[in-house]
Amino acid sequence: MFLLKIMAFVKKAMFLPFLLLSVMVILSTSAEAETRVSRVEGEDRYGTAVEISKEGWEEAETVILTRGDKFPDALAGTPLAYQHDAPMLLTDPEELNEVTREELQRLKPEQILVLGGNAAVSDTVLEEIHKALKDDTLEIERVYGVDRFGTAEDISERLGDSSQAIMVYGRNFPDALSVASYAAQEGIPLILTERDSLPDAAHRVLEGIKKLYVVGGDAVISEDLVENELPANIEEYQRISGADRYETAALFLDKLDLVLKNAFVATGEEFPDALAGSAWAAKEGTAVLPVATDQVPDSIRSLMVEHRKEIGQVTILGGSGAVSETTRKALEDILKAVPGSLAPLEEVKMGWQFMHMDIEKHISKPPEETGFNIYAPVAYELKGEGAHEIEIEVKGNVIQTAQQNGYKNWVTIQEIGSERLETIFEDEQQQTRLIEELITQAVKDDVHGINVNFENLGTDAFMREGLTSFMEELHQETTREGMYLSIDVTRLGDTIWSAVYDHQALAEASDYLILMAYDEHWGGSPVAGPVSSLSWTEDGVIEVLDKGVPPEQLVLGVPFYSRIWKINDSDLILEEDKVVLTEDGVNIRPEPYLDNEPIIYLAPEDSMMTYLDKVEGEAINENPYWYEVDLGDEVGYVTTEYSTRKEQGEAVESYIVTGSSPMGLEACREIMEQLEKDSLTVKFYPKGEVELDNIELEEDDEGRITVVRVGTRKDT
Repeated sequence: MFLLKIMAFVKKAMFLPFLLLSVMVILSTSAEAETRVSRVEGEDRYGTAVEISKEGWEEAETVILTRGDKFPDALAGTPLAYQHDAPMLLTDPEELNEVTREELQRLKPEQILVLGGNAAVSDTVLEEIHKALKDDTLEIERVYGVDRFGTAEDISERLGDSSQAIMVYGRNFPDALSVASYAAQEGIPLILTERDSLPDAAHRVLEGIKKLYVVGGDAVISEDLVENELPANIEEYQRISGADRYETAALFLDKLDLVLKNAFVATGEEFPDALAGSAWAAKEGTAVLPVATDQVPDSIRSLMVEHRKEIGQVTILGGSGAVSETTRKALEDILKAVPGSLAPLEEVKMGWQFMHMDIEKHISKPPEETGFNIYAPVAYELKGEGAHEIEIEVKGNVIQTAQQNGYKNWVTIQEIGSERLETIFEDEQQQTRLIEELITQAVKDDVHGINVNFENLGTDAFMREGLTSFMEELHQETTREGMYLSIDVTRLGDTIWSAVYDHQALAEASDYLILMAYDEHWGGSPVAGPVSSLSWTEDGVIEVLDKGVPPEQLVLGVPFYSRIWKINDSDLILEEDKVVLTEDGVNIRPEPYLDNEPIIYLAPEDSMMTYLDKVEGEAINENPYWYEVDLGDEVGYVTTEYSTRKEQGEAVESYIVTGSSPMGLEACREIMEQLEKDSLTVKFYPKGEVELDNIELEEDDEGRITVVRVGTRKDT
């Protein structure tokens, strides 16, 4: 049986007939991403600071001025700039740069705050400013101390009271500039320290602090200092550090969950561009991400991938000598596969099927005839046991055929059960190797996306966290390749089928969530009922949206199948010999052998077929006998291990063929009209068919539709 899902983007929590029929989108990777990486630069660091000022401020009452050749006095200045909504301009210590002079004349500030004493920015520069602006009311004030630590103290006092502070190493710039924008937005002072001793100025600022962030590892701020020199009033401190300046910045921004809606990028190898840019970044409510001149470090790349949905624009601060064109291209590639950058089409209709089925008949005709346009076969599965033996198994490949016939192709990787996945989640190297193998195969198959179908993973928190981690790593790779990534999830729940899905986290770690909104009454349900009633489906959608999943990421999986329910109120006298299945999920095969592929179909318990013969074949549990059965248009074989023979004249239970649709009566009719058909055919096991125009549709008070036809399975 071909399991067809119509995938509909859920735009609003509205009545589902509208969602199913009116709000649909086709996914396409054919559209090119718009250019979302720009550059702001001047002829040198002074000119770049001026260009940043022009971009961020049409006018400014206050300007922060600092020397451009050295960083000490400026390190803690960003929070002060943010407090005054002021751009930060750079100058030569001994003379006012021409570009800076012109920018001051454009801004016409009422106040200029100069970071540092006369040795940092000379009085000569201040005199030149007065001459250039010709404003007797202009106030120029120095913000300074006896050294860099004292200047940071003066800035802290001007910011006002705060119960928090961020402490950074005062002899270098990377950590200070990475956290400057966050500190500014939160009104938190930046405290500069030596590595092994706490300066008096820093100690005085810390006297009013209760919570402290220590940024950088033991190499820049020693553990002995943190343990023994911090004042007793500090109730909590937290160290954030990585292997290098880039990882430290990424960890800090990720830890404090700073929104990167329009990120700025500057070289992490020099200070001026990031210094001037941090004031603009704070004004825009974002941060400056440090990169190497010729590459985007892995830690920054990972951070950007994680936040790619919120990043609307990336602005490079500085020229190509600071951030090369190679790095610019890398930034564009990171953003290329963001869903928002792809041209939205009108509808998505996705179909997936198991590869043991008749795999080509559903894609032999073009999408306009079949009614779906994205093909995602379950072509990849896991095989092998042990930490380093699990690998991808390709279960057949009809992707090329589908593409030739006009379909967009995703591929589904499926694993049912937790044993192999638990092994993968426990071994970071194994997980990375498996993801690399998956991406390599997907690239080879030239697919547009990967759909992950991992089910029945249990209720253990480790599996929940492991699945999210797996998706996060996989998403980085699919994004690099320009592929979509989706994952099949259930409704909210705490069962072995549902507990593993952290819906909000998985939405952040993928492009789309495919909500498997069906099996309200599953194959083994103790009571008969609909597969996916309207009210049940709508409740499930709303629950997932309420968990914070963005509506534009949620895709509704609609079942185009039904179930046969058995009733026990009467007996049927058989007119011919029958074979009845005694187990659920029995394979009906074209030959009496297990390795014969593809199977004809998978049948549920109590399925009844016409008996033809009893033959010998492959032994199952030392039982070599199989029943040959009549399936109407072909002959099949079922092992006697999971079936029994009922003879002519015996009394057996009778059945009502009943199924359920999650759509209202008018929705069913609208589908028929859209497909330009006078009737629809509903297929049941085994191989039976009922046409919609020949059966009765009943609608209850809750809007559920039941398709009813009374009779035996022979009649269907």
